[in-house]
Amino acid sequence: MTTDAELIRLCLEFDALHVEWLSYFSGDDSCRDDETKTDKCLSAINARMLAAMNQICATKATTLTGLLSRVRTLAKWEEDTLAYSNSEFWNERLLGAILRDALEIRI
Repeated sequence: MTTDAELIRLCLEFDALHVEWLSYFSGDDSCRDDETKTDKCLSAINARMLAAMNQICATKATTLTGLLSRVRTLAKWEEDTLAYSNSEFWNERLLGAILRDALEIRI
């Protein structure tokens, strides 16, 4: 498997885990009754997400496809990043603009 193929696989895995993670915060679930229960319920998925994220960050993108896979994962995880283009901080504005533009690239 190429580096980018592995990176894309890891990003898709993280994205699926993120959807599962978000599901803990919607609907009725005894896990949300108190913070201790929530932490216990989420500990397993958090560990899997951390493992995937560590690999995503350690895997170098070697093509635009690999890089864009990482960009999409970031945008899904941190939706507020796209609003950074309106930030008072220049680094956040640039990051928001980069993400906005990268998400529009079609290859």
